[in-house]
Amino acid sequence: MNPDPFTLSRLLSLAGLIGGTIEYAEILRRRVAARGHAAERRESERHGLHGLVRILLVADPDAREPKLPSGW
Repeated sequence: MNPDPFTLSRLLSLAGLIGGTIEYAEILRRRVAARGHAAERRESERHGLHGLVRILLVADPDAREPKLPSGW
């Protein structure tokens, strides 16, 4: 039984296409996950900054500008 080289090359090409498609799907999945994590981090940072501003304003309600420690 001698395999035909043309058939073997077609099967190898098909295997490469299937493998490439799977790899591309994994790359897209990782990009979507990374964008989701980045969006969550930006949202957390924004909320943290707003919370910090509120704390500074509550700490000294009569001050018009937040006071910095001496030496700044």
